[in-house]
Amino acid sequence: MPQLISLECGGCSNLTSIPVLPNLTSLDCGSCVNLTSIPELDNLTSLDCGSCVSLTSIPELDNLTRLDCTMCRNLTSISHLQTLTKLVCSGCINLTSIPELPSLSSLECKGYRKLTSIPFLPNLTSLDCSGCGNLISIPVLPCLVNLYCRSCVSLTSIPELSSLNSLDCRWCRKLKSIPILSSLIELNCSSYLNLISISE
Repeated sequence: MPQLISLECGGCSNLTSIPVLPNLTSLDCGSCVNLTSIPELDNLTSLDCGSCVSLTSIPELDNLTRLDCTMCRNLTSISHLQTLTKLVCSGCINLTSIPELPSLSSLECKGYRKLTSIPFLPNLTSLDCSGCGNLISIPVLPCLVNLYCRSCVSLTSIPELSSLNSLDCRWCRKLKSIPILSSLIELNCSSYLNLISISE
């Protein structure tokens, strides 16, 4: 099938490999629990391999912009995927850090227990790091519009984020104040037990 541009084979539990399909741009192989590898697909722009628990690595994919690798428990690195604009990596328990990805605009890394910090991501507009219990700090991210950091119980501060419109910091029990966020229009700080002040 050399002309195939889109392949959805999610939930094929006996599938162990994907053939080389030179024109493929979109691949959804989520929950293929015995899939051990993905070939180099030069034209691939979107990859959903969530819950592929036997997958240990992702090859060089020079055109990949969207990756969902949720619950890929044996995946150890994604640092070579420098063209990514959207990354969902919640539940990847063997990823020790988020790499510096200069084009990234959306990051979801919920429940990432080993994560202690977020790198500087200059184009990031949306960050969901809820449930990252060891996350200590968030850097100044100049383009960030939406920040969801619910239950980040080790987070001690939120920086001044000039573009931020929406902030959800429920159950961030070590936070004592919310800084001046001049663009903020939506704030949820319910059950914020140590909150002392909210800036004007």
